[in-house]
Amino acid sequence: YTPCAAETQVIVTLSSNVNVERTGLFLQAMMAASYEFIFDAYRKQLINDVLRDNDSINMLSLITKNPRYDFAYMFGQEYKSAANASYLLLRSSVKKSSAITENYGGYARQFSRDMNRAFGADL
Repeated sequence: YTPCAAETQVIVTLSSNVNVERTGLFLQAMMAASYEFIFDAYRKQLINDVLRDNDSINMLSLITKNPRYDFAYMFGQEYKSAANASYLLLRSSVKKSSAITENYGGYARQFSRDMNRAFGADL
């Protein structure tokens, strides 16, 4: 099981698959072989069909040069405690001019409980 949006594209195998190890090796090989090809195709599609001007294309290069992934933003829609304990807490503290530490403890405990329940991760 993977928590993600319904429209997310994924590669899967049937649960009735009798050779999971070979399937895993095949998927790893596909991912390794597609390295850079998928990104290049995606970038070309953005340049040809989505981006409006040269400045946008230049910005795309800056953004994709050093990508970062934010767990809270990726899973904040599904797990409200991830959003509450991170970016929403920061925004709220800035708006109220209060210290983050005032509310962090309760949010952190709820986040830890949710992640333990969802993934078996003891945070």
